[in-house]
Amino acid sequence: MKMIHITGRTYTIDLDGTSAGVYMLNDRDAVFIDTGEADSRELIRFLRESEIIPIVIINTHLHIDHIGNNKALCDEYGSRVYCSPTEVRDRCSGCRGFEKYLTPNCKEGPELIEGAVFTFISTPGHSSGHQAVVTPDRVCCLGDSIMSVSKLKKSRIPYVYDSGKAMQSMKKLLSTDYPFYLAAHNGVIGKTDINNTITANIEKEEKLRTIIKNTVTGGITLDKLEYRIMKAAGVTNPVTMKQFWMHDSVRTRIDEMVKHGNLMKRNKKVFPVKKR
Repeated sequence: MKMIHITGRTYTIDLDGTSAGVYMLNDRDAVFIDTGEADSRELIRFLRESEIIPIVIINTHLHIDHIGNNKALCDEYGSRVYCSPTEVRDRCSGCRGFEKYLTPNCKEGPELIEGAVFTFISTPGHSSGHQAVVTPDRVCCLGDSIMSVSKLKKSRIPYVYDSGKAMQSMKKLLSTDYPFYLAAHNGVIGKTDINNTITANIEKEEKLRTIIKNTVTGGITLDKLEYRIMKAAGVTNPVTMKQFWMHDSVRTRIDEMVKHGNLMKRNKKVFPVKKR
């Protein structure tokens, strides 16, 4: 385990497949942006050997692969945890014993934490209260608001909680201008590549909507439609096809298309919309 330098006082560390951000306030005290999957013994051993104390954790959201080491760090160091109020409200049942250390950060925009200014960007979609976090070195930690291109190629149907909000957040990120971005999976994206990466994520969403539209050829129950869409998108693993998060990911995209009049629901079935 090692920290990889990005710029200034900002680093990244791979925590079981999740690229966490680390901002060093000084030679000892650190702010972690997400804590990855649970690998607590190795992480704490690394921190002790490196003489680093994570006094603050900022979570982009509260999914398990981003909060896996929160409890261990809170127990060991008394780390304070920040997350968006919406995320705390909707997902605090998953806080895994670190609730007393948890403080909702108040608003989008800059916020002073331990004498350093971090900027919060509201990016809901992957989860209800997802936020990107910008370090004082202007490294934008994206969480799961977008995927790296390599990760995107492997993901047939990326998980989103709300398809419409996810698309809005991606388009919002197109207007940002930072020298470095950190995707939660597969690491650092430079300024010259970020727009292409975000565009690839948007195109993926548009492609999935096309697949859904082409799959609805007549009245079909929602359950049957979900499985047909998975197969059409290339999801073939029977275990994956039964996972609740996969069905949620498909259903939110169907709902978004119904909302915008591209599909129609009637009598528990989904129908195509005939354009006049």
